[in-house]
Amino acid sequence: MMVHIVLGEGVTGTIRYLMGEGNDRETGERRTLAEGAAPRAELLGGQNFGFAVADAADLDLARRMMEWSARPENQAGRAKTCVKDCLHMSLSWEKGQEPSEEEMIEAAQSLLKSLGMEGARAVFVAHSDTTHRHMHVAASRIDPATRKTFSDFEINLKSQAWGLHWERDHGQRSQNENRQKQHKILDAIEARDGAAIVAALTERVPTFTARELDKALRLGIEDKRELAKFKGEILAHQNVIGLRLGGRCGRARYRRAGGEGCGRAHCRRDACRI
Repeated sequence: MMVHIVLGEGVTGTIRYLMGEGNDRETGERRTLAEGAAPRAELLGGQNFGFAVADAADLDLARRMMEWSARPENQAGRAKTCVKDCLHMSLSWEKGQEPSEEEMIEAAQSLLKSLGMEGARAVFVAHSDTTHRHMHVAASRIDPATRKTFSDFEINLKSQAWGLHWERDHGQRSQNENRQKQHKILDAIEARDGAAIVAALTERVPTFTARELDKALRLGIEDKRELAKFKGEILAHQNVIGLRLGGRCGRARYRRAGGEGCGRAHCRRDACRI
């Protein structure tokens, strides 16, 4: 499950794009529906509006409600209002996977929940213009209950972690090489196998930074104390070697015992060796 997120100003433009025929890849111009052709967009529904979003009239009312709540005078945080009030997400399944409408809505709502936006107003639209099934979510970042802004802190990392867990829970593991690596890391995190995590991080590049390790661990560990403890254990292991960096290397890097260099094209090994 691949997730792509964009924050923007106003939901109107996003919804217009979702319900339209998209843009021409060469010219960038909006495409129009050819005579006799089926539209690419299918309205799946919405959440937290108090009514079903089942047709164009419902969608327009939902759009106006989200736009109204995003107006500065209607937000609770008067000192700092939210400008990028629209959360636009696309969820893409692997080629050959055919989720039902119900499964697509379930995935969208599950993703919103993982971002702390279970209470957000949102509309769901499926597209059929690619070889793989995918859908879009246009959500308001203004909480209808509090009129405050839903946090966007680390939403890309959180959505990435959600996608991995969704694939595992639904038997839909991606065949993409990078995704397979992330699944290896997630398996190792659950087993608390530090050596396997380091092996996955150094599979293609001989070294890694503490920040890269931290990002990898956050795919499977939410508790900050637990993450810090496990991270410390990994870096303190005898098979993880800290490099003494020189020249332009910048951040401290680590490698497995037996590895060489810092993995940077500009760096000489004699400046990075232990």
